[in-house]
Amino acid sequence: MTPERSRGVAVLAAVVLVAMGANWVAAVAQFQVNGLFSDQWSFYAPRFAEADWWTLFSWQHGPHRQGLGFVLAAWVGDASGWDGRVESLGIVAGLAGASALALGLKHRLTGRIQYSDIWIPLSGLSLLQYETVLLVPNASHSVMPLFLLVLGCHLLVGSPSTTRLVGVGLVAGLAIFTGFGIFVAAGLGGGLLWWAVTSRSHRRGAVAGLLVLLVAAAGFARGYVFAAASEGFKFPPDSAGAVLKFMGLMLASRMGVESTAGPAVVLGLALGGLLTGFGVLAWRGRRDDHRAGAKLIGVVLVGVGVAFMGFTMLGRVHLGEIGAMASRYTTLVVLVWWGLDVFVAGVTSAKLRGGVAALGWVMALGPLLALSGRPVSQWVGTAGLRDGDVVNLRAFEQRKLAWIAELTESGDWREAERLVPNGVFPAVESLDLDRRLPWMEERGLSFYRHGISSLRWLPWAPGDDVIWWRPRSGGPVRLTPEGGRWFVAGQTGGYLNLGLEARTAGPVELEWDGRRSPLDLIDQPSGISLPASSRWTPLKLDGIRRAELPRWSQDPLYPIWSWYDGAWSRERGLRIEAGFYGWESEGPHGWTSECLRARVVAKAPSFLNVVIESRFDPVSTGHVILRMGDVTTVVPWSDGPVRFSVAIPTSADGQILQLVNQAGARSPAEMGWWDDDRALALRLTRLSVDAAAAYPVLKLP
Repeated sequence: MTPERSRGVAVLAAVVLVAMGANWVAAVAQFQVNGLFSDQWSFYAPRFAEADWWTLFSWQHGPHRQGLGFVLAAWVGDASGWDGRVESLGIVAGLAGASALALGLKHRLTGRIQYSDIWIPLSGLSLLQYETVLLVPNASHSVMPLFLLVLGCHLLVGSPSTTRLVGVGLVAGLAIFTGFGIFVAAGLGGGLLWWAVTSRSHRRGAVAGLLVLLVAAAGFARGYVFAAASEGFKFPPDSAGAVLKFMGLMLASRMGVESTAGPAVVLGLALGGLLTGFGVLAWRGRRDDHRAGAKLIGVVLVGVGVAFMGFTMLGRVHLGEIGAMASRYTTLVVLVWWGLDVFVAGVTSAKLRGGVAALGWVMALGPLLALSGRPVSQWVGTAGLRDGDVVNLRAFEQRKLAWIAELTESGDWREAERLVPNGVFPAVESLDLDRRLPWMEERGLSFYRHGISSLRWLPWAPGDDVIWWRPRSGGPVRLTPEGGRWFVAGQTGGYLNLGLEARTAGPVELEWDGRRSPLDLIDQPSGISLPASSRWTPLKLDGIRRAELPRWSQDPLYPIWSWYDGAWSRERGLRIEAGFYGWESEGPHGWTSECLRARVVAKAPSFLNVVIESRFDPVSTGHVILRMGDVTTVVPWSDGPVRFSVAIPTSADGQILQLVNQAGARSPAEMGWWDDDRALALRLTRLSVDAAAAYPVLKLP
């Protein structure tokens, strides 16, 4: 490879690492809520007890211990005030490190990297593995084991020194304590055993490394009790068919397949067959002597990946499709591809190496195909997530937000749990929150860090301007029996519009931008528009049965409501008090009696826009009089429709408007024309208060 080509590959690899890392940062900013969630409440138990580092390191959660990842996360957490978003970023850094090390491993084993190798960091930093980063951040589960494995493989490359072989033993010893690094320790231990058996010159170092690992294993075994990660575990599994389906879906899921139907299972099993076939061919192929390290490293990587998959299958097959498709398992499944790619590095067949690389590209690019059905504006922070993954993330995000918000509003975790069941943990009563929450508040941890009412526990940059708080599911118009709640992003201008479908008979109260008061909605408006707030703020509306998801617009879509003299009131509006029979046939016209009386309110420059289409024939003589407060004027009359506008003086209390037909009013029944007892005078097709004049302005005296 020419120096120019080598530099080009290195630059592209760096760009991919940075771009995929930035994609993760955007995902954390969009989806991660600063609050403990699900199993975090369990494996954080020693942190609540302020335990020492050894207790953290040896803490067991489920079938594994927490180890190095938990200790590092505790240090990061102590520095950030248990900020879950920062912890997620720390795990992203671990993924980036592991991906960079994997690419470097390929370079060390082959002497170069090529453009065809870029799939390695692309797959290592895939958002497909979002569960252990975003849902329940836990570096120990699989990210730290992945990092330790690749680091240990670097120490095994070439003809290792005694120091490096002891280092492998140390890395393996750390790994056995760290999540599913149990399998990493076994793989690295196998590498040490290989050197101890096959190389007399390296035997002493390999044995020393194995002794270090054995000491660590003895420490791991002390007090260890195997615990299944889920109820229903049974060994051996009841159905061989269920085992095959599980393995097929597990492999298909790593490629970004979202379906769990038969074709997905067949695809996964076919892929497994291809990977196995390539491995067999590579084993039989000729390899140069200086590639011997590739064979060992490849076996270690593939062995760890396959062992993890087998263990996961045994522990989760009873869960069926859900267990097979879980994103938290995809992190270590990638080792099957990485390991096979390393294994074939020394094979003389370029076609075989190319075939393995092609499978790597399919696996790396598969999760990105979901972007084709997604707006480009949503790509950053979701690239690598399937559509179902995005729905899942948003659902859990809103559950966490809603539970913390209810805790904020009521100050009582029981009320939060009543309104948002299982919002942060499936058995919250077992968590001793009466002690834990005050303990967190006293120390300013997690959502208490900046004061829970500050909303600083929201995601840094949520993907939506408006987020449901209550209710938490359904379409754009939802039942809100206990009041509507939303989180709304700040805007420097424009209006927030809230469409109202129906409300209860009781009072309606609005809280916006920290201000709360009843609303006078006697005339049943179709919605309200609110002036922008420049900060993230809750919008609360009590007494409404159905409401649309609020949306921003530059111009108001409904009557504007603003804060005036300690209450929310219309910026401009008109309320009929007497003398109007209502709009007929969905509003094309409406009849008045002899005197229409209304109150007009304008807290900003406004105009009354009126169209009188005609008068009832028996009373179509004399003047039409307009009274605005104490001012009276005659409306110019002609045979056709009369259109005019009147400037309304600004007033919080409003002005009394009267539209009077001097000739009075008569009913059609009285005239013997048809059966209608209403006394009719003026036929209107418009009567509204607006920001601008729609017709010639009628000057008042």
